[in-house]
Amino acid sequence: MEETRSTGEIAPAVSARITPEDAQYQDVVQRLFVQNEAPSTTLDHDRLKVNLIANVSHELRTPLSTIVGFGSILDDESIGSLTPLQRDCVRKILEGSETMLRVVSDLLVFSQLEADAYVLHKTMVAPVETIQATLKAMQPVLDAKHQRLEVKLDLPLPALYADGERLVQILSNLLDNASRFTPSGGQIALRCGKEGNDLVIEVADHGIGMAPEHLERIFDRYYQIRDQRLKRTGGTGLGLAIVKRLVELHDGAIAVESAPDRGSRFIVRLPVLRP
Repeated sequence: MEETRSTGEIAPAVSARITPEDAQYQDVVQRLFVQNEAPSTTLDHDRLKVNLIANVSHELRTPLSTIVGFGSILDDESIGSLTPLQRDCVRKILEGSETMLRVVSDLLVFSQLEADAYVLHKTMVAPVETIQATLKAMQPVLDAKHQRLEVKLDLPLPALYADGERLVQILSNLLDNASRFTPSGGQIALRCGKEGNDLVIEVADHGIGMAPEHLERIFDRYYQIRDQRLKRTGGTGLGLAIVKRLVELHDGAIAVESAPDRGSRFIVRLPVLRP
């Protein structure tokens, strides 16, 4: 059975950015550097970097999660109705906060991966629930660019023995990448189904696509495509590198198909439990 759904399109009218540069943030960063100051010149530099990023990520994650939580309460109007302008403002806050949360998560996970210190926390995971959690987190980003997401699930989907939080990160990073390189008003497709002994997840866009030379490096850390047809895409250049590492930690594989002006398609294969 195939289930198909499309997300709604909401047009934010407010383009303000939240740039937390106040004294509180400066104080947090200063305290973190003091806490992580090397006790001696022989302290391993990579370990110091991992500890610093972990502490910074923790300090930022808590207030950002609070913003997202209360923003969601406002957005669903459970405590009162909003005017159209107020709704646009709330959704812009959610978009920015969700983006910052993903960046924080990427930095934390990548630092641990680089230090070979990351351990998956595997449980039995239902793919449908993972996809639903991802769509909820990504909706503000798609809404901001008036992009339509088509979801096709070839039900029933088999359970995975996997790290559910990291699966959400894999999907979120792939959808975020597709959104960045798809014009406003464009369409993105997410498909998930079982093929043989694998769960296959595909994320396809109708964006600018990639030349062959980019395909060879697209999963390299810090690698970013520059194209004058796009506005500044932002990001850390770590999203796809993290996706590849996390997929491989799950004993899976990832591939990409793309051509200039024809969009891109990322295919993730994850092994399912054998009966």
